[in-house]
Parts: sequence; C-alpha cells; structure tokens
Amino acid sequence: MISDVLKLNGKNMPTPDESGIVMNYEPLWSSNAGRTASGLFVGDIVAEKKTVTFTFSSLSNEEISMIENELNTFYEVDFVNPLNPKERIQFTAYRPPRSFPLRKIKKDGTSRFGVGDALEYEI
Repeated sequence: MISDVLKLNGKNMPTPDESGIVMNYEPLWSSNAGRTASGLFVGDIVAEKKTVTFTFSSLSNEEISMIENELNTFYEVDFVNPLNPKERIQFTAYRPPRSFPLRKIKKDGTSRFGVGDALEYEI
C-alpha cells in the first residue's frame, strides 16, 4: 500500500512493515582512538553515523521499481518517527548498498517473496 509513512524525494512510497523502521546510531571515533598499553580505551567521538533500515514483506515489481527509481546518488528521505508518530524525520541520504532476496516466480509470470523473506533498504 502506498502512503505518506515513507517519502523519497517528496513522493509517497510503499508502507514499511509495522515494525519495519529501525534506526541505528553508530559513534565515529577520532583517528587517535584505541587502547593504551594498559588496556584503557581513549579517543573522542567526532560524529555519529545514522542508519535507517526499512523492511517490506510484500512488494510488487512496480513498488520495487518505484523505490529504486528514487535512489539516486543523493536523495531526500522523509518518514514518520517510529518513536513519536506525530513527528517526521527528514534528511538527505546517499545511495546505499542493497541486497534483494530471491523472488519466487509463479506459473503466470508474477513473482513474490518467499515465506519469511523481506526486502530491506538500509539508508
């Protein structure tokens, strides 16, 4: 289903699964970070890498193309904050690495994900 839960470049996209928005925050350490001879860790956090993963259990070929067509070198991401649905999170992202589960092809030529398969976009 297409909705405004996730927008890429201002366009409504398919709705991620109910628990399909995961946000990760990874500290980026200074170049002098590491362990001292006594084993003490030293260094400074200089930035934070934010990664958002969107999971979809069922997408048509058209819906996959809709998403893929918006993933240019840089693109605008806008989605409902899963921690506070009254807020939206917006940022510019760069093209991520992506992987796709194998799709099962039916006799009528249509395809679908296998049981337990999901399509994930890490942004």
